[in-house]
Parts: sequence; structure tokens; C-alpha cells
Amino acid sequence: MPETPARPLNVICLATYFKGGDFIRECKRLGCNVILITKEKMLQEDWPHDSLDDLIAVPNDAGRPLMIDLVAFIARKVKPDRVVALEEFDVMTAALIREHFCLTGMSSTTAKTFRDKYRMAEAAKAAGVCLPEFVPLINPDDLRDFMERVPPPWIIKPRSDVSAIGIRKVNDPAEVWHIIGELNERENLRERASYYLLARFIPGEVFHVDSIVNNGRVAFAGANRYGRQPLEVAQLDGGHQADGRDVEGHRCALGHRGGRVAVASGATLTPASGTPLSPRSRCTLHRRRRDQACAAAPRRGCPPSGCSHRRCIPTPRPAAPA
Repeated sequence: MPETPARPLNVICLATYFKGGDFIRECKRLGCNVILITKEKMLQEDWPHDSLDDLIAVPNDAGRPLMIDLVAFIARKVKPDRVVALEEFDVMTAALIREHFCLTGMSSTTAKTFRDKYRMAEAAKAAGVCLPEFVPLINPDDLRDFMERVPPPWIIKPRSDVSAIGIRKVNDPAEVWHIIGELNERENLRERASYYLLARFIPGEVFHVDSIVNNGRVAFAGANRYGRQPLEVAQLDGGHQADGRDVEGHRCALGHRGGRVAVASGATLTPASGTPLSPRSRCTLHRRRRDQACAAAPRRGCPPSGCSHRRCIPTPRPAAPA
């Protein structure tokens, strides 16, 4: 493992959505240089600009090769020490960046266990964890055997999406075969049947646990109970991800002091999805700090308009109603 440099750590944060403000502030408080890479659609959110050394927006459809190339461009002047995913969708991207630059932290092989529900289920089963029966939508014989052994209802869910996105409840084999046929006709190859699981549906309350593991030791853990069932969210809201208002959470800190987490060597960050930051929390204070930062150093902050910072894409604000 590379030694921690004597200079301040250069931390690159990835955020597809507006999350991780407290983590960014804590990195800056610890003396780190922090660069945030987000999507264009998130650029005008209330990021903690006073804690950022640079803010870079990429196209909303930017893929992983572009992200790796962008970090290579950044590395010409600023050598990255840590790459942190602030959002679940960015976990694999961050891992691939680490591997490309031989940085410390979670590899893509390990990260896939947290992002691929099939691999996650296999790992849990191998560890002796009791979990509902499951089978990937791949081999017809395996699927027939599953549906003969396991009574319905079942759920079909994507292997890589988050929360309730893409979940369907099914009650008979004919429905399963119909959905498989529908999936295999999709133009996007990553949306076809092999990227989905069929599993036993078990009614009841749903919980999830988010954690930070540092060198094999759990440094922080948070157990949360959903206020609304994920399947209910999928059916009523079209599969949108539940936010903090849908979750009743309980936090427990293990060696966690005053809400502060060190950017430790080998630390693994799993987003605490139960308590995302509200986009409008402390809005007025952040705007004031952002404007002050831009006046002092345009490369570190962006006012709502009039910024010449080359990495910023100002968006005119709509006029207030008369």
C-alpha cells in the first residue's frame, strides 16, 4: 500500500447527485485539497464551495472512460491520493479510477460485491447469511427449477440499480417468461434479462445498514428502517429512489467522534443513503459563503451568475413572479 504523503491529501470526490456536503467540509477541515466532479445537471446545487479547491462538471451521460481521462488531466498538475464516491452510482467508477492510477482503496472486484445484487447475494450465501432464494434471469432450466421449488410471489429486480428502481412483483411463471422476452428485446444490452434477478418475495419491514470500514474494522455503522416499502415506492412513484423523508433512521457511531470521519488510508466509504442532505438545507448561509468565495478567488466558488470560471456553466435564474 502506498505511503501517505507528508503534504496535504488530494481528494477527488465523485457525485452523480447532490450528496456528501458534510464529507467535503470535513476533508477540508482536515487540511485536504478537495476536487469535486459532478454532472452538469447538479452544477447549480448548493455545494460547499468554500470547502472545494475545484468543481468540475461533466456531461450528464459521461461514461467511465471519460471520467478516467478527466482524472488523468487533473493529475498533470494535482496528483490524486484518494478517490471517493459520494453517491452509490459512483462506487464502481471510483474503483476503476483507483485501479487505473494504482491508488489505495476499494478495487472494482470488491466494489462489485456492493453494486451487483447477484454477486452480493452469492457472497452473503457463501458467508452463511440467511437470505431469500434467488436465481439470475439467464438459464431457462435454472429458472424452471426455481419456480417449481419456490412458491410465488416473486420479485424481478435489476442487479445494479439502487433502492426500488426497476423492481417488479410477479405471481406466475407465464408472467416471468413474458418479462424475460420483453427485456431481451431492449436495444440497450445492459438492460437485457441477464442483468436481472428473480427472487422470493418476503413481506415485512425492510431495513438497510450503511457503514464505513477502515482496514477491516467497522468505524461507523447506521441501521435504517424504510418508512415506505421499496416495492410500494416502485409501484406508486415509478421506481424513484426513496429519499430521507421516506426513511426512519438510527445512527450509531463506532469510534466516531463529533460526526467527523478521518480520511484514513484504505478506508471504504459506503454512502449513508438513509440520510441524504436536503438540497435547500442551510441554503442562505451557503449562498453567502459561495458568493464571498467567488469574490475572493473565482476558481473556488460560483455566484448564481456572472462567473468567468471556465469550469462553470452559469444557469440564469427564473424571474420572481410578479
